[in-house]
Amino acid sequence: MKNLKIFDLGSNKSLASEIAKHVGRELGNVTVKEFMDGEKYVQFHENLRGKRVFLIESTNQPDGNILTLLLALDAAKRAGGNPIAVIPYFGYGRQERKSAPREPISARLMADLIEVAGARGVLTMDLHANAIEGFFKDAKLDQLYARPVFLDYFAKIFEELINDDQFVIGSPDASGAGPGRARAYAKHLSARFGGKNIPLVVLDKRRAEHNKSEINYVLGDVENKVIMLVDDIFDTCGTIIGAAQTLMNRGAKEVMAAGTHGIFTQGALAKLHSSMLTKIFVTNTIYNPQVIELSNQPNSKIKMISVGELFGKAILKVNNDESVSGLFDS
Repeated sequence: MKNLKIFDLGSNKSLASEIAKHVGRELGNVTVKEFMDGEKYVQFHENLRGKRVFLIESTNQPDGNILTLLLALDAAKRAGGNPIAVIPYFGYGRQERKSAPREPISARLMADLIEVAGARGVLTMDLHANAIEGFFKDAKLDQLYARPVFLDYFAKIFEELINDDQFVIGSPDASGAGPGRARAYAKHLSARFGGKNIPLVVLDKRRAEHNKSEINYVLGDVENKVIMLVDDIFDTCGTIIGAAQTLMNRGAKEVMAAGTHGIFTQGALAKLHSSMLTKIFVTNTIYNPQVIELSNQPNSKIKMISVGELFGKAILKVNNDESVSGLFDS
């Protein structure tokens, strides 16, 4: 613990404070500011030589916060520290491949920049595509999952539905990681209930352009079931809202959704409240005061669940050169 220092770079002060609390350390003293012309500036006010330096910074809005993280990594490296980037939400993660001619592979570029800036390690949560793990050549990347935090909560409040075979895990997307994510939720939830079968439902969506998609078919039994759709990112929320409407049209009793990263653009929160979804669970990887306020209102559809303790445990394991896999094998 003597060689551990934690710094908040400003993107999510409440989560950073919670992480530090669970680690048992005070947040370090650092200045992060912007000059009049918009240039970023970072200066540490503590000795970092020989220390493991954990820098907490989600990268939304991506450009400004990513630059702050890069500058902090460079400063920590030049001060003799061993910087580790703690990135609760990894920006540009949805651009992990070329899907059309003359496009960049932006996630790969972000990984290269983070390594060149000096990161010895990266700790993140629920990457949009696991391929991003392979983009880091030298820095050790540890990916956490919000799944155990959500399932701890679901196992308590939906115990009766699960035992009565009324609870179904759903994926709003039939391609990529969607069904795999849903299967993992069902598998681990099943283990918590003595091997009880947790059914799956998968929806096939076709994306015509960025942030716009439509659902073609539903695979699985939804009649009179309570469906929990799981996803990694809530952005415009058009997909999840459309999925809920489709499932209700197919006879579902109730539809809820759980997503790790709440971006919520284009009036998404208002759309969610007027949708068929009865509850939307999201973590605090991204700071959004409106989400926090809504979560604290008794009749709100939005419920925020913190991942601060999970990140705190992971930082301690990384600092002790221990495996973090035990944190999400449940």
